Amino acid sequence: MNCRRKKGLICAALAIGAMVLVAPVGAQAYPQYSTGCSNCHGAFTATPYVSPKGTTWPTSLHELHRNSSYMGTSCLLCHTVTGDNPSTYSSGGITGVTGRGCAGCHGNLYGTQILGAGLRAHHAGKGVGVCAGCHSDPTPVAENVLPPYYGAAGSNVKSSCNSDAGTSEDWSGDGIGLDNDGNGLYDGGDPACKPTPTCGNGVIEAGETCDPPSKCATTCNDGNACTADTLTGSAAMCNVACTHAAITTCKSGDGCCPAGCTSLTDSDCSPTCGNGVVEAGETCDPPSSCLATCNDGNACTADVLTGTAATCNVACSHAAITTCKSGDGCCPAGCSAATDSDCSPTCGNGVVEAGETCDPPSSCATGCDDGNACTADVTTG
Repeated sequence: MNCRRKKGLICAALAIGAMVLVAPVGAQAYPQYSTGCSNCHGAFTATPYVSPKGTTWPTSLHELHRNSSYMGTSCLLCHTVTGDNPSTYSSGGITGVTGRGCAGCHGNLYGTQILGAGLRAHHAGKGVGVCAGCHSDPTPVAENVLPPYYGAAGSNVKSSCNSDAGTSEDWSGDGIGLDNDGNGLYDGGDPACKPTPTCGNGVIEAGETCDPPSKCATTCNDGNACTADTLTGSAAMCNVACTHAAITTCKSGDGCCPAGCTSLTDSDCSPTCGNGVVEAGETCDPPSSCLATCNDGNACTADVLTGTAATCNVACSHAAITTCKSGDGCCPAGCSAATDSDCSPTCGNGVVEAGETCDPPSSCATGCDDGNACTADVTTG
């Protein structure tokens, strides 16, 4: 039989855990450790005791039970009379403590009946099926329900959750006690051994976020418009908690401009130079797309660049030149070669310019007859 189990008190304890009942609940087999349990767990008096998994204990199981440096168990909590072979379910007992044999530590009361349901469940969970079909055990009581001998006179063991140094279930020295309820969880790892928080005692315990209730948050507003603030729990349960999930959806009017949104998709966003979107107040975006010059190739416009690429607001204006000014390449309307060297002589502008003899044309001579018969009059142009 594979009786191997997680570390625990003394393997004598497993007498109850591995107990095979050949009759209905209440009938008991393995009446003594030596008549069955020792087959897997070794001799009760072997020194030092070595468990089936190979853990070497400081002394024999018998000495661990009786020595005051360990469990310090009164003899008659195990024996019916001093010196007999102890029974698993009965013993002589001492004043104020009913004798229940091994079951006093390794079983528990179910009504008035003492049963090893928890340790049998533990063995079954470890693959030991020899007890299956022989018992109709009730659901084992929780880990934190003390067996009859725990905390009673005549034994040093006080904590089924293995929480009290020197009075716990750890006598092998490995830090692990018994799996009393057979659910495969040990000591503080068993939910039944976790302290139940008491809201209002001023101590923040497991499962609490605040205590006393007056210290619990009443709002989760973190002052950041770009987080969705949610309050869960309640002050009455001392478990108020806040979450602040980042807002990622573009939505106008919520005060937030999430990453990836622009003033075109969310009114809460301001125009941002460099986001690649031309927004209100911008003329170009990204900056690399902004003009670097405004030259339109027309000598008769004054080309002016305003704004900067860094602010995405570059703009060009092209004002018409109206002043006669030699050398600027422009001949504005109303200017002539006489007032602006950039102008060419223009017949008809009323200005006699270089190469002209008359202007306007109506002022030009229509004939050259000077009335002198001795001249040959010739008209040119």
